[in-house]
Amino acid sequence: MHVPNKRKNHSPLRTKRLQRQWSQRELAERVGTTITTVKRWERQATVPSPYFRMKLTALFGTSEEVLGLREAPSSEQGLLKEPHPRSSPERFADGPHLLDLSEVQRRSTLPSDLTAFFGREHEMAEMKALLQRTSVRLVTLTGPGGVGKTRLALSLTAAIADTFADGVCFVSLASINDPEQVLPAIAQALGLWETLDHPTSEDVEDFLHEKHLLLLLDNFEQVAAASLQVATLVRSCPHLHLLITSRAALHLSGEYEFPVPPLPIPDLAQLPDAQSLGQVAVIHLFVERAHSILPSFELTATNARTIAEICVRLDGLPLAVELAAARIKLLPPQALLARLSHRLTLLTGGARDLPDRQQTLRNTIQWSYDLLTPQEQFLFRQLSVFVAGCTLPALATVCRSQGDEIQEPLDVLDGIASLVDKSFVLQTSWEREEPRLLMLETIREYGLECLDVDGETASVRREHAHYYLGLAQEILTPLENVEQAIGLERLEPENANLRAALQWALEHQEGGMALHLSGALFRFWEARRSLREKSETFLERVIASSWSIPTQRQGKPLCTTSFLTSFQHSIEHLAMLSQEAGVVQREWAGSHQHAFSLYLHGYVAWANGDFATAHARAEEGLAVARAADEAILFAALLVLLGQVAFEEGETDQACALLEEGLARQQVSGDMRGSISTLSFLIRVLFAQDKESLARRRNVERLELSQALHYQWGIADGLTILGHLAMQEGNEAMAKERFDESLTLLREVNENGAIAALLHSAGVAVAAQGHLQEAVRLWGASEAMCRALGESLLLVERVVVVRGTVAVLTELGEEAFLTAWAEGQAMTPEQALAMLGQGSGSSRHKDTSPFEKNKLTTREVEVLQLLARGRTNAQIAEALVISLLTVKAHVRSIYSKLGVTSRSAATRYALEHQLS
Repeated sequence: MHVPNKRKNHSPLRTKRLQRQWSQRELAERVGTTITTVKRWERQATVPSPYFRMKLTALFGTSEEVLGLREAPSSEQGLLKEPHPRSSPERFADGPHLLDLSEVQRRSTLPSDLTAFFGREHEMAEMKALLQRTSVRLVTLTGPGGVGKTRLALSLTAAIADTFADGVCFVSLASINDPEQVLPAIAQALGLWETLDHPTSEDVEDFLHEKHLLLLLDNFEQVAAASLQVATLVRSCPHLHLLITSRAALHLSGEYEFPVPPLPIPDLAQLPDAQSLGQVAVIHLFVERAHSILPSFELTATNARTIAEICVRLDGLPLAVELAAARIKLLPPQALLARLSHRLTLLTGGARDLPDRQQTLRNTIQWSYDLLTPQEQFLFRQLSVFVAGCTLPALATVCRSQGDEIQEPLDVLDGIASLVDKSFVLQTSWEREEPRLLMLETIREYGLECLDVDGETASVRREHAHYYLGLAQEILTPLENVEQAIGLERLEPENANLRAALQWALEHQEGGMALHLSGALFRFWEARRSLREKSETFLERVIASSWSIPTQRQGKPLCTTSFLTSFQHSIEHLAMLSQEAGVVQREWAGSHQHAFSLYLHGYVAWANGDFATAHARAEEGLAVARAADEAILFAALLVLLGQVAFEEGETDQACALLEEGLARQQVSGDMRGSISTLSFLIRVLFAQDKESLARRRNVERLELSQALHYQWGIADGLTILGHLAMQEGNEAMAKERFDESLTLLREVNENGAIAALLHSAGVAVAAQGHLQEAVRLWGASEAMCRALGESLLLVERVVVVRGTVAVLTELGEEAFLTAWAEGQAMTPEQALAMLGQGSGSSRHKDTSPFEKNKLTTREVEVLQLLARGRTNAQIAEALVISLLTVKAHVRSIYSKLGVTSRSAATRYALEHQLS
């Protein structure tokens, strides 16, 4: 008797297959059987064996009931039904299908990979070593959804299967929600045929008791309550090894937890060329998946950086990267990157043979979120408001303001411990601070969605902003004294949160909060130079929003906020803002605010070259600061007067003022101000040929900068060391110091200082005769300044002008302009990479006065005057240096040339056309 066609055509298995648009042949290939068998299943002529039921449920991501795999057909269908004798140790010993896992069965229990496996060599090596230790019998791979735990486990199991006498067995728990079904699933995978009453735990234990076998349990998180059954199994079977994948550890005795991290992401600040970048695992994964969708897709020099940025934005999460690559047919890399601000909406459309929870990134995260307790979900949502992580006190403060779910610090501690355990949160340590809590950005985006759905966004972001305003104000006072370093370290990891708080205040017309927050952070942001990015414009928005605030409440914050814009905008823009701030500050005549306003106006005038106005404002400010007993401002105004004096050519007076200002800054504990003053003073000392004193001051500046973790100060000190090393002929050391400086300046996005670094390096290499290299560096420096709308300090511009005139004369106009154009087309890294690589014409060895026996530029000038018969006193007067300095230069020239008299030195100058 045949089953009616209607029944045949509408079996649940057939319906699910057609939904995936698979043929019967495709389904047969995916589960490892024949097309005839699939046809019999769909006609319901036979019920799949337990092994194939497991394969089918894993493939479709649903239960046996939904697939109709447990439906008992009528006897008229002639369904083959195997006997299922009660399991027993004796039966296991004699029954051929239960004796042990055959080679065929061992191969078939592991699903075959249809795609390549990338970038887990380190994890594979560690796990192989771990699992092959006889004392290690329970290992849990943990990590967030989509990180690749299952792929790693399958690859690992396949690689070490031969080391287990009885093979390996894979058990998918993805479709199981009932912990009581875990042992039956294991029994199915082992080939223990089920009876009407399922095999007991004793049956499974008896079967495995003598087996040397690796059992892989995949997706254990939703049946965590079955962990005690696993513990019993491990204790009862002395040769059994278990490898488990789960988003949370099982917390069993003898368990080894192995966190699976996302794939390493490239450093966007130091990207290699496209070919080398393609060897990075996460990039390789993206390119391979994109190529499978769009065969013409390739990694090129044009799209390499964009693809790297995509992978970085996706945290190196393999599932997210694969879903992004799947969009490449419609969206080219640049368009894809532009849409990643909404990752969860974009990253859908996974392979149809994957479980539903892996079809989209949102489903993957939601799968885990739904397994959390209500309190854990609450904590997860609150934590998502923090950018780049937070501390436990910060989270506790925000949580306590949101309701009754969290009231005690212990509640937060326990809840966070659980979220860390379940791979929602990463825990890192900050030096000398308590642990920081971090979320992957892909997971954080889901948390923000949940905040919106629950209507919590406004209140949570408000509390977040209030917390960081309080933190900044608390730390403000220490930043004014000797405890600066501690204060800066506390604020350093909170930079992103501070920006987010400011952004929220501006978006919600909280002008007062924005003004006071930016004012409180003046020292931190000035020290870190962290507002340099042209894309950020919120500081001028802060000032614009402040005019609605009563004047008496604006005070110092408005002045400091105006000053901060000098690190973002042109001097002209700062001048406009400082004048507006000055109108407000005048209402506090004789106060700190008044003195600060005068300093600000003087600084703007000095930067614009209006030295008369700068001098007048600084003198006026000194009087106000002295009357108001503002020690730090008084010192800063002295320094400003010193800067003005130097620009006006009064070098001795400049040094005296700078030294006095520096001494006062050190007494008042203004360490950051001391570093800034030292930086200018060192350049003035070099310009005066006071090299020994400049060296000592540079060491002092480096020590202070390192104590403060002040990267700009460290970088500037390294630049000076590079200059000195080049002057001593140690090109390798010079290049190393310049490169270190560039790396630090890149980290704080200090492009103006990078331009100054290139200029300084150019002066140094010119002094050694590498003229074309020098011109390239100057060209690169000038290009950066032009792009920033800025210029070098006058003390540096003077050196450049003098140097370029001399080099232009030496090289000739054509060679000079060619090298200049080459430099303007170079990145800073490319320009510095040329150091020490020039040869032939690039070094101009035969005619350059800079190259002769490694004489410095100043020594060449001294030698030229000496050869013209000038006395030491006349040389000192001509070069505006001291007599002692001239004598030191003469001794150095004699040593380098290998001569002992003025006549011999003069003869050398004549022979080399230096006279």
